Amino acid sequence: MGLIQTSQGAVVASVEHLAADEARWMACSFYSEDDGRTWKRSNWIDLGGRGHHDGAIEPTVTELSDGRLLMLIRTTLDQFWKAYSSDGGRSWREIGPSGLDASSAPGWVRRLQSGRLVFVWNRLKPEGQTEVPRFERAGFSARYASMHRAELSIAFSQDDGQSWTQPVVIARQPGGQLAYPYVHEREPGLLWVFTRYTWYKDGKPAPPLGVALREADFVSD
Repeated sequence: MGLIQTSQGAVVASVEHLAADEARWMACSFYSEDDGRTWKRSNWIDLGGRGHHDGAIEPTVTELSDGRLLMLIRTTLDQFWKAYSSDGGRSWREIGPSGLDASSAPGWVRRLQSGRLVFVWNRLKPEGQTEVPRFERAGFSARYASMHRAELSIAFSQDDGQSWTQPVVIARQPGGQLAYPYVHEREPGLLWVFTRYTWYKDGKPAPPLGVALREADFVSD
């Protein structure tokens, strides 16, 4: 869910690793300073938990205006966790909750030509509802997690992720799934949003989602 080339030319991939003995996922990054010919790994990011979808999973990464890297990490803890790297993905030393409420599903963060960050993801619960739809599945996680994936939301940040605009739902698939989003800035301010897992209510695959959005329709200078 995260592969970028930094302004310094390094290629950084944010990935998850199954720690079999702990029965959970951990996150890290691999970085290359020779266009992918050789790679080195960062430290592990371990958020605890126990289950085949527990821990730190499917991180997404982007570069901030000051050159640091921001990683947003899928969890079963009702929100994304964040981590910062000040050395191009070699290490992640500032780790904590992001405040971005979320179901157990990955998101996609990118820095836009405007300098803003954009984030697309599945929120913790349906818009306008107070109850979180949790489920129990053997071996999934150490706690009941939300799997709300019927709505896809977008938010923007003008301060490198310290604060975000009010999330806006950009697509719905009632009872189904719109998950694993990707964002491509086709031209400055024009965003193409896609999802990889798109299902109808009955669990059958639905046509892939493709949405074109204008940054200016959500934020203004």
